Amino acid sequence: MWSGTPTAHATCTSGEEEDVYTTVCTPFLVPNSPSPFSAIPGNPDLPAVNEPGGGGAIPCTGHNAGECIGLAEEDAAEGPRAIPRSTISASP
Repeated sequence: MWSGTPTAHATCTSGEEEDVYTTVCTPFLVPNSPSPFSAIPGNPDLPAVNEPGGGGAIPCTGHNAGECIGLAEEDAAEGPRAIPRSTISASP
């Protein structure tokens, strides 16, 4: 029988939950993340995955669910688009 002193656990803020293994607060939802699915013109009830890099959407009919999930994960994994910063200078 254990008779030690109980340890304090982290108090998590709204939108976070305590990880049962590490006792660290982690978000249970990705903040500010847009949905990878959209509707297609002509049938708003049929979900579609936006093509990575833009250019349209691929409808998810149920026959290609694996492809839709893979494309949604690939688009989310890319993260925000990088904005290059460059300066050009010259000295005489």
